[in-house]
Amino acid sequence: MLKEMAATIVRGPEEGNWAPGYYYVLFEDPDGIRLEVCFVPGAGLLAPGTSFDPSERLSCWSSGLP
Repeated sequence: MLKEMAATIVRGPEEGNWAPGYYYVLFEDPDGIRLEVCFVPGAGLLAPGTSFDPSERLSCWSSGLP
């Protein structure tokens, strides 16, 4: 779908470490607006026994992309 709309794929699809099974794609639409679409299977961080510490996580917006 992104290629059909002439979007520029900046990064991805790529697995991230926010939650088990998480992945994302970062792209720019034809007007140059940058968007990120992500997928988290199941309950993600809401699953029992899952914890979240943002100081241990990285994302595309903290990895030096312009």
